[in-house]
Amino acid sequence: RAGSSSIYSWGNNIDNGCRHANLYDRSSVKQLDFGWSFADCDDGFSELAPVGSLQPNAFGLHDTVGNVFEWTTDCWHADFDGAPANGSPWMEAQHGDCAFRTPRGGSWVSGPNWTRAAAQSKDPLNYRSFLLGFRVVADPVRR
Repeated sequence: RAGSSSIYSWGNNIDNGCRHANLYDRSSVKQLDFGWSFADCDDGFSELAPVGSLQPNAFGLHDTVGNVFEWTTDCWHADFDGAPANGSPWMEAQHGDCAFRTPRGGSWVSGPNWTRAAAQSKDPLNYRSFLLGFRVVADPVRR
């Protein structure tokens, strides 16, 4: 949520998300109408968007919601009780099921429920999908 207490990093209304996330919206429905709920806005992309095309969140990160689900290091946990508050991975030592990982953030075909910050899926370690990606993160070198 990028420090926010709202449902989405941009606020509580999914219809304001198109400036921040490539999600299932009017442009997607024009090409692929699945009949499920969508954001009533238009991000300009009916499928994948080039990285950095939309506004970053409050932490300055682009594409943390929408485009593709992010594969996380976190092991599966049924709820968020006991989740680390410092951003460290949530592993088996904290009673997670590491046979499954927790992709997050939704994709370009994700409606309102899958793009919420609290939404998580439960996928086996060998899961593959064109809707799944990952983010490489490194600590900056301090001199």
